[in-house]
Amino acid sequence: MSAAAKAGFSRKPYVGSCHCGTIKYIAYITLPASPDEVSTTEFYEESGVRLYKCNCNTCQKMGIFHLRLKSPGDDFVLLSPLDPHADDSGMTKYMTPAKRSSWWFCKTCGVRCFTIRGPTEQAEVEVPAKSLEALGIKAADVRSDSTVKVKAWKPKDEFVEKAGGGDYLSINAVTLNPQQEGLDLALFHEKQWVAYVDSLNRKAESRFGKPHPGGIY
Repeated sequence: MSAAAKAGFSRKPYVGSCHCGTIKYIAYITLPASPDEVSTTEFYEESGVRLYKCNCNTCQKMGIFHLRLKSPGDDFVLLSPLDPHADDSGMTKYMTPAKRSSWWFCKTCGVRCFTIRGPTEQAEVEVPAKSLEALGIKAADVRSDSTVKVKAWKPKDEFVEKAGGGDYLSINAVTLNPQQEGLDLALFHEKQWVAYVDSLNRKAESRFGKPHPGGIY
């Protein structure tokens, strides 16, 4: 049995939010139950996610720790607000001069939870009741181990990410709520699962272990 198989990779829901709680979301992430023997290569092959820090001015000044999900249409749901574009949503966005991606943030606390470019929709989704409880969202009287159908804002199923362009969703990993089982951002660094990309100078290939000039750990 391979080390990856022994590690017991599984897809689980992890909740995240801004500091004041205006923004609340669930991200489904595939992580190993026993990460000790999982190499960087095995982690990326089995999890399907990408973890990286970018040295460009935008990411540096915003403090973004990129978490790219395996299948955005299936793996990300925004539970609050239900429409970030609404005037009363409590959210707003910044767009760089290129006007490509929407860097959303909370109007109250200023925390940036995610960046997105591509088709989105409001849809009815089925989520774990315990995830709603963790986010302080009241649900019908159901068992904590059951699922609940709720409305959410999410990437459409046809949302397709491509290298060098296309649709794009990046979760700011530091906005995932702390002390969730199996989620340890410090471990990601210790295991060297975090890549460092050179979008500032565009001269070097992505690497692990050390940021490119202008970047941070």
